[in-house]
Amino acid sequence: MAAMSGVGGLSESEQRVWESFATGRLVDLGCGDAAEDDPAGGCDWDPDRQVRAEVIAALLRGALALGPGHAGRVWLRCARITGLIDLQNAEVRHALRLERCHVADGADMTDASGRTTMLVGCRVGPVSLPGANIAGRLSFRGSHLAGADGPVLVADGLSVTGEMTCDGGFLADGQIRLPGASIGGRLTFRASRLVGHGRPALIANGLMVARDMICDQGFDADGEIRLPGANIGGRLSFTDAVLAGGRRALSADALTVGGAMFCDQGFRASGEILLQNANVRDDLSFIAARLVSTDGPVLVAIGLTVGGTLYFNDGFRANGEIISRNVRIGVLTDDGRDSWPPRQELDGLAYGDLRPYLPARERLDWLRRAAVYQGQPYEELAAYYRRLGYDEQARRVLLARQRERTRRRPWQGRWWGWLQDALVGYGYAPGRALALLVAALAAGWAFFGTYQPPPVDPAAHPSFNAAIYTVNLLVPAPGLGNASDWNPQGSALAIAAGLRVLGWLLAITIIAAITRAVGGTKG
Repeated sequence: MAAMSGVGGLSESEQRVWESFATGRLVDLGCGDAAEDDPAGGCDWDPDRQVRAEVIAALLRGALALGPGHAGRVWLRCARITGLIDLQNAEVRHALRLERCHVADGADMTDASGRTTMLVGCRVGPVSLPGANIAGRLSFRGSHLAGADGPVLVADGLSVTGEMTCDGGFLADGQIRLPGASIGGRLTFRASRLVGHGRPALIANGLMVARDMICDQGFDADGEIRLPGANIGGRLSFTDAVLAGGRRALSADALTVGGAMFCDQGFRASGEILLQNANVRDDLSFIAARLVSTDGPVLVAIGLTVGGTLYFNDGFRANGEIISRNVRIGVLTDDGRDSWPPRQELDGLAYGDLRPYLPARERLDWLRRAAVYQGQPYEELAAYYRRLGYDEQARRVLLARQRERTRRRPWQGRWWGWLQDALVGYGYAPGRALALLVAALAAGWAFFGTYQPPPVDPAAHPSFNAAIYTVNLLVPAPGLGNASDWNPQGSALAIAAGLRVLGWLLAITIIAAITRAVGGTKG
C-alpha cells in the first residue's frame, strides 16, 4: 500500500504512523525523558525517531483509502520530520497534529485547502500558508518557528474558519506575515515572543478577526507590529505586553475594533503608536501604561474615535508628544496634569465627559502644553463645564484661551490683547469694566464738582452739573449732554481728555467682547 502511494519503503516508525492514521491514534516516538525529548535537540535524535515529510504529506493528501466512519489524522509526538512537508495546492482531507516534533525544513501549504492543523511545542522551520484555506483550527502553541533569513510564517490571504493560536510560549525567530488573512475565531499571541531582527515582527495589514485578538500576559515583540486597516470583531488586548519597535512600536491606522482595546496594566511601548483614523467602539485603555519614544511622538491618534472611555490614568505616563487632533471620545479619564506629557496637540479633541472632575485651573495646565495654540480645545473644555452648570469655570477657560492666544503672538501684536484683558478681561470679566466706569465717574464727579470749567459762551449762562458732565465725557456718543458747552483748562483739560479716552477704550473693548461672544469668533 505504501509503495502504491509513491513514498517508497517505510521505516518502522513510518509504518506505525501509516497504520495509526485511519483511527487517528497518537504515535509517540519519545523516550520519556523531558530533556532528551526537547525538540530543540531534535537534529541529533536517532534514526528510529525519524519520519519523512513525504510520508505525512501523502497521508494528508489521501494516499490511504479509509473505510466508513474513519476521518483519518496524523498525530505524531517527539519525531524528527525530515524534509519539507509539501502540500502546495493540495486538497488536504485530514487533520494534522504534531507535538514536540523537530521539523527543520518547515511546511508549505501555499494555496492548499486543509483541515485542522496543529503544531504544538515543535521546533519548526519556515511555514508558508499564503492563500491557504483551513477548515478548523490552526495552532502553533508553544512552538518555535525559525528561519535562516526572512519570515518564519508567511500567511498572506490565509483563511481559517476556527481560531488561530500562537501562544503558550510561542517564539517566532523571524517575521510573521498575515496581511489580508481572515480568522473565523480568536487570534491569540498570549505569552509569545516575536523577533523581527530589524524588520517588523508582525505584518497584518487588512487582517480580519471575527472575535478577539489577544497579545497579552507577557507578549513581547522585538520589532514593529503592523495592523493598518485590520478589523477585530471583539477585543484587542495588549495588556502587560512589551512592544519594542525602535522608531515605531505599533502601526494601526484605520484599525477597527468591535469591542475594547487594552494597552494597559504593565503595557510598555518603545516607539510610536499610530492610531490615525482608528475606530474603537468600546473602551481604549492605557491604564498604568508607559509610552516612550526617543525619536518623534509616542502616540499619534489623528481622527481616532473611541465609543466608550479613553483611560489615561492610574500611573499612565508618556515620555514624548501625544498628537490627538480631531479625536472623538465618549469619556476621557486621566490623572489630571500628571497624565500628560509636556508637549501635545489637542486641536479638534471632543469628549462627552471628563473624569475625575477637576476645576478649571487644573485642566488649563493640560491645555497649555499644546505645541501650537489652538482655540478649539479651550472651547471644548468650556462647553464641558457649561454642561455641568459651572458657568464661572467656563468663563475662566475662555479667558485663559484669550490670554494664551495673546501670549503666543509676536510681541508687537500683544498690546491690544493686554489692553482688553486689563479693561474688561476680554469680555469675560464684565464686573471689571463696571468697577472701572464707576471709579472714573466718581473721580470725575468729585474733581469737576470742585473745579468747574468755564463755559464756552458765558453769555448763554449754562447750568453746570459735575455728574452729568462726567457721564458726557465717558460715554462716546454725541448729543447725550452738554460737555461741549464747557471749556476746561489746564489740569481740568487733561482730566477731561483722559475720561474721553477711557470711555472710548471701554466702548471699543466691550463691543469687541460682545461681538466675540455673539458671533462665536474663534481664536
